[in-house]
Amino acid sequence: MKNIDLRKLIDNKIFIFYALAILLFLVIFIIPKTDKQNVKYAEQKNIVKLNEVSKKVDEHTAWNKEGNTLFTTEGLTVMLDKIYNSNILELTIDNNDDYFINFIKDENTIGTLQIKNLNDPNFFGLRLEKLSITPEISKTGFNKIQIVPITGDNMYSLGHIRLL
Repeated sequence: MKNIDLRKLIDNKIFIFYALAILLFLVIFIIPKTDKQNVKYAEQKNIVKLNEVSKKVDEHTAWNKEGNTLFTTEGLTVMLDKIYNSNILELTIDNNDDYFINFIKDENTIGTLQIKNLNDPNFFGLRLEKLSITPEISKTGFNKIQIVPITGDNMYSLGHIRLL
């Protein structure tokens, strides 16, 4: 095997050019992506407990901020710790999507509400909704809430849910 004289190699202008090119490539393309991987974003789930999503999140919060819950087109089920007979559902949800909100008791859907997208290009992030739960749903009670996207951008997010 041939010995390489590092002093001659470093003195070589072509070597320096390639070393700088590699360094520049790393700085432009590789290092920024590595840093972005360390940023904490919201976690994607399909089932959560109410206490995991009950901390109030402000309107206009970024849809993918850490603490929010991302979900797919299959939807998100919020498991409640008991039967609720609430009249109002408060939630922050991504503003540019349409959703069905299903109220479920055990395994039976007892009612559905719909949320339409705001269709406002100047509105950003999550929007705050306070939905009136129908008397039929409230009287029967429910122990699960399922949020199912109807249409949208495939970037679905829940900030919080509170039952009032």
